[in-house]
Amino acid sequence: MEFFFMPKCIRGLVSSYFKDLQMCFALQDFTIGWQKLEVGIAMGCSISPILFVAAFEIILIGARQMVGGIKLQSGQRLPPLRSYVDDDTSILQTAACTTRLLKRLDELVSWAR
Repeated sequence: MEFFFMPKCIRGLVSSYFKDLQMCFALQDFTIGWQKLEVGIAMGCSISPILFVAAFEIILIGARQMVGGIKLQSGQRLPPLRSYVDDDTSILQTAACTTRLLKRLDELVSWAR
C-alpha cells in the first residue's frame, strides 16, 4: 500500500480489518469451527480484490524489468507482459527471454506469498 502512496491512516484501517479475519462453513447439519484466514481473497469483500490487483501490479513491474519486450518495425516497443487481473500473457520472441521472465515471476510470487 505504501508503493501506491496510500495514507498511513488508510493502511492502518485496512490492516486492522484483515488482522483477525476468520470464516467458517455451515451446512444444514454441520458447521466447522472458525478458521483464521492468512492468505487469499475473501469472497464478498470489496477491499480484497483491489489489494490483490495492486499487489499483482507490483509483481508485474518487477518482472517487466527483466526483459525488454518486442520491438516492432515502426520502432514502437510492446511490453513483455500483458495481463488482466491474474491472467498473464508473455510477448517474447526467444526461449531465453521467456525463461528469464518466468524465473523472475516465480521469485516474485514466492516472495509475495
